[in-house]
Amino acid sequence: MIAQQVFDTVSRQIARLQKMPDHPRKAALAELRRGVGHVPGELPELWGSFLQEMPPDFFSQNGEPTAAEWACFAAQCPRPTSPRG
Repeated sequence: MIAQQVFDTVSRQIARLQKMPDHPRKAALAELRRGVGHVPGELPELWGSFLQEMPPDFFSQNGEPTAAEWACFAAQCPRPTSPRG
């Protein structure tokens, strides 16, 4: 059930990004790239923009990111690619 909720949450966020005009979408994706290498919640500007639709039971009660928070965060932050040599 949690896996489906993570999927639904991330799908809504991706759909929202896809509907944005080109310039705001590029800016939003650049903001997401800033999240690479950080833990969920470490960058408040990402938290409000991209994880706002998470179900309330996903949120941590002790300040440490939950597995659901990590899953939503990781699914939305693009991974850096290594150059092929």
